[in-house]
Amino acid sequence: MTVNMHVHHIGPDDRGRYEDVLDSLGPCEQLTFYHSWEWGEVIAERTGRLERVALEQDGELVGVAQVGLHEDHKVVFWYAPRGLAMDHSDPERVTAAYGALRDHFRGREGAAFLRVDPTVLQGTPAEAALDAAGGKRAAIFTQVERCWVAEVQPTPEAQLEWLKAHGLKSNTRRLFNKSRKAGVTVRASDDPQDLETLITMLRELDARKGGIGKHDDEHYRTQFAHMAPAGYQKVFLAEKDGRVGAASLMAIYGGEASFLHGASSADEDFRRLSPSYLLHQETMAWLAAHRPEVTRYNFWGIVSDENRRPEHPRHGYSEFKRSFGGYKVEYVRAREFVYHPLRRSALYLLETYRTRRYQND
Repeated sequence: MTVNMHVHHIGPDDRGRYEDVLDSLGPCEQLTFYHSWEWGEVIAERTGRLERVALEQDGELVGVAQVGLHEDHKVVFWYAPRGLAMDHSDPERVTAAYGALRDHFRGREGAAFLRVDPTVLQGTPAEAALDAAGGKRAAIFTQVERCWVAEVQPTPEAQLEWLKAHGLKSNTRRLFNKSRKAGVTVRASDDPQDLETLITMLRELDARKGGIGKHDDEHYRTQFAHMAPAGYQKVFLAEKDGRVGAASLMAIYGGEASFLHGASSADEDFRRLSPSYLLHQETMAWLAAHRPEVTRYNFWGIVSDENRRPEHPRHGYSEFKRSFGGYKVEYVRAREFVYHPLRRSALYLLETYRTRRYQND
């Protein structure tokens, strides 16, 4: 049976229709904060152009996407972060939907390809459905591809028991207690001044480590300005005696909270208190108390099992996340629907080099 999909433009006055589709999906793994209307506003500010689209099947809207126009080394391409917000359980519908999206952007703005990276698990029928629509594996991931996840429990006691049952390191538990006994506390904030504190700490960490892949400062400010007022982002700060020892930027949307960015103080006295560990434990407790719809705590990226070795540049933060206990989730590599093979190949080679040079795996 042929599945026919039609693509419609979603304008600024169609927000209700767009969000009706999101509401119809409910909390599900394929629906992320990248699909929120507010994140679309971030795309509009940070890229050359934003286009929101809806996919219709038999008169019913079944999916939406926010697609930005990007340029990298003079190669122009469209990119839909986390792909379509839709139910990915029907492979035939997935193929039809991504095929329609592919065709909609073909020939637009001279783009070399359309890139998508839905939260589809590796090896599932939905991955094959993406390939059936003509998707080609990208050279590098864009959003997190391999992440570490814990499940949020309703009480601190239940949370600790869950973490212990899923690999919590004994030393990590000791560090929770060490920070708490030393008087470290954690608070949540949507104050832009607290975001500036995190940005300053990220700058210092970037200088200290000789580069951490930090974004420019406006990247953090722009997203926070749109997401925090809607309740979709918060800064968490671990403090003692008016000083901040660690801070994080969390995205909170649907059933998941995601650890996007974090940094700790260079102050040696504060570092000995290990506030970063308590920061995450108390963030989970805050979510249970204030956002009970959240069931997953996504620590974000970790290195592959093959590269789990001390000399890897991201070994430290990867092992830090694993030390809490939890489990690994691996999503499919981004897919590209290619319009101009030669132009795409130039960027593909550059991204392959970046992957090897910075060991982005």
